[in-house]
Amino acid sequence: MVRRSVGVLAAIGLLAVPASAQSIRVRVVTEAGPPATGAIVKLLDRSNMVIRSGLSDEHGRVTLRAPRGGGYRIRADRIGFRGVLSESVTVPDTGTVTLELRMPDEPVVLAELAVTGTTRCQRDPTRAPATAALWTEIRKALDATAITRQSGLTFTMAVWRRALDSARAVTTESVDTTRTRAPRPFRAVGLDLLVERGYLTTGEDGTWTVFGPDEEVLLSSQFLATHCFGIATREIGGRAEVGLRFQPAPGRTAPDIAGALWVTRDGLELRTVEFEYVNLPEGLPQSGLNGRVEFARVPQGWWIVDRWWIRSPRVEEFRVHPGVLENVPLHRRQVVRGYLEDGGEVLAIEGLPRIRLGQTARPMAIGGRD
Repeated sequence: MVRRSVGVLAAIGLLAVPASAQSIRVRVVTEAGPPATGAIVKLLDRSNMVIRSGLSDEHGRVTLRAPRGGGYRIRADRIGFRGVLSESVTVPDTGTVTLELRMPDEPVVLAELAVTGTTRCQRDPTRAPATAALWTEIRKALDATAITRQSGLTFTMAVWRRALDSARAVTTESVDTTRTRAPRPFRAVGLDLLVERGYLTTGEDGTWTVFGPDEEVLLSSQFLATHCFGIATREIGGRAEVGLRFQPAPGRTAPDIAGALWVTRDGLELRTVEFEYVNLPEGLPQSGLNGRVEFARVPQGWWIVDRWWIRSPRVEEFRVHPGVLENVPLHRRQVVRGYLEDGGEVLAIEGLPRIRLGQTARPMAIGGRD
């Protein structure tokens, strides 16, 4: 394959900015010339550590603030295409450097997946060529989602809670509409706690809490260290998809999640994360506790969690009287009667055209007992 050389076109002068500012104003264009909308642009220090990151807008522009003057490089990536890394750019103690990057139009190709179909589960997705290439594209979408979450956009969302019976038929449902600046499918818990206690816990009162993965969980070293990975393929709705499968690493016994991150075969855009709970305690249903997170690219370049749901056990507690014996305490027993489903969907983004979006820092949690 012939690789054409593309990269930095120009670093042009300084612009007047507040005295304390030092930043790089980047314009990203495709090899053919049009602006690259939604490119993930990162400011790297001399050790290649990421200092700042942002998404290019519909004009291909993004400004990254440096912590101090000095030498930096810029990395730009587009989902489904090869990225580009600039030469070192000197940022002054005051002022803004302007830089233009021309990105290659060379698509990422995963042709070997058509032959193997599936792969065995291996510990590090970056070590095998097939999983490494797929993980790189997934990581781009997760990075873009994390950047969008901090963008300050205002979302209108529908959120719901449903009670389901053991056959997963809806018995009750409540729906509400809310506005928020950072839609979060689940509430946060520490990553180290997930490693230690797992993705499902119970309180002293018998309340079950389930934890689901968002972009920070999936990108974390803790998640990579406690799971193994493989590749699967499928066709859904006439669309071919490739999945990065994950499951608990051998020897892990804490309640955990297994599933896949599914991308389109054509374009390698992340669409869904589907997962189920495994290594469950005795007494809980071994199927039906699961979740789904759907991703969407907004035309202006943002990447968002568009729709999600997650199911936890619906538990009823009752007291069992031991009989007519005196001074014998009552026993408490819990019975799983079905499931609770908590979910949400983005209806609109303030300031953007009203469109159907759908096709996630920290781990999240919901759950409880009705």
